[in-house]
Amino acid sequence: MTQPQWPPWLLPVPGEGYPFLGTIQPAGWESPELLWDRLQQGWGATPLLDWTVVQLTGTDRQGFLHNLCTNEVRSLSPGQGTEAFLTDPKGHVVGQVFVLVEEEQLRLVAVPGSSQAVLAHLEYYHIVEDVQFADCSGEQALFLLQGARLSEVLDRWQCPLPPEQPWRHAPVAEQPGWRVAAVDWLPGPGALAVGPAQAAGSFWAWLQEQGAVPVGFDVLEPGRIEQGMPWFGLDITQENLPQESGRTRQAVSFTKGCYVGQETVARLENLGHVNRQVRLLRWDAQAPVPSPGTELQYQDKPAGQVTSAAWHPGWRCPVGLGLVRREAFAPGTQLQSPSGPCQVLLPGRGGEP
Repeated sequence: MTQPQWPPWLLPVPGEGYPFLGTIQPAGWESPELLWDRLQQGWGATPLLDWTVVQLTGTDRQGFLHNLCTNEVRSLSPGQGTEAFLTDPKGHVVGQVFVLVEEEQLRLVAVPGSSQAVLAHLEYYHIVEDVQFADCSGEQALFLLQGARLSEVLDRWQCPLPPEQPWRHAPVAEQPGWRVAAVDWLPGPGALAVGPAQAAGSFWAWLQEQGAVPVGFDVLEPGRIEQGMPWFGLDITQENLPQESGRTRQAVSFTKGCYVGQETVARLENLGHVNRQVRLLRWDAQAPVPSPGTELQYQDKPAGQVTSAAWHPGWRCPVGLGLVRREAFAPGTQLQSPSGPCQVLLPGRGGEP
């Protein structure tokens, strides 16, 4: 791997990088096992580099987005938010977005490389509505916060965010322009901080002054895999329907009414079932970490493939997400792979089948 060009404010400079959707994310400040253990007693922060932020303004912004995504947006108030999918007329996923409703705008957060597809989809369905779109990715900086003591820290910042209400968000009084939103991307407390890119360096330094430990993707990745949190472009693509993501409860409303792709999504929920779905997988401790694309088998027949995988520093074994066929995705099912046998687990249950 070539040496990445880290932002000049990213100090201390991490020892190595983690490839993620065409970007290099920081990793390697300390050993993953040591950092994982420290997060069980404290809290840490991960810079999310090159992530997508799209801004919607105009008086029709909430109703417009409501008619294009799988979740309820129109009724949300400033300070609330949601997870949703953008879908095409056949119900296939076009994008995965995390929506922050603010007084004068909506902010859509998405994984790196999403802005072109998201903006193209919005523009295609824009007719006469009073709504404007802007790619603000280069103007915004994001940090993922996590750890056992994060709730105490947010209370100290006067940002009490109930973990059971993902995407509620509030301003950070001591850091003008910055907001934090509760997220459920990880098995423990988590929050996303969003603010002006020109202040990223001072905010990063302030986080560490507040007690945050620098945490790289080599710790974040196994955590989000344990939680069963898929990323668009890795675990799900434009070939998938929303229900195949395993995030139906968090990202799909079946009572909100019509939206682009709603007929297919609703018919599948009412009359059928998915033939495959993203599942959490766990290998034996001695197994090598499988590569994305690794084939899975069940009873000597093809059963799907690995989409993401990492070494879990808490469980001391490889874990992964896989798009697994229906006959093989029940919790406790044993699958075979070139990396050895693996077991299907329920996400967020501490490794229980």
